[in-house]
Amino acid sequence: MIKLTRNAKAVLSRFAACSGSSERVVRITVGDSNRAEHRYNLRFVESKAEHDAVTDFGSFKLLVDQNDVHKVEGLEIDFVNGTEQAGFKFLDSGYVPDAA
Repeated sequence: MIKLTRNAKAVLSRFAACSGSSERVVRITVGDSNRAEHRYNLRFVESKAEHDAVTDFGSFKLLVDQNDVHKVEGLEIDFVNGTEQAGFKFLDSGYVPDAA
């Protein structure tokens, strides 16, 4: 399960309300850059795909491809807004991709 901090949920809820879409869905994608680091991406999409796992946060739904569910298990998403940086911060669950 993906966890959202209060800040992350509030920001995503505001973005969802402004999205103009009747279905408020956010997709998280996972890219493996190496064994020690993962790349996560959040984006609004029009609708759910056939093989998506869905987590309903009330004001929006978070989607992840069924094949990536194990990669986001335990992931926590925060939103920081400081003088040095602003944006989503992904606190990794410790997933390590299989060796090639």
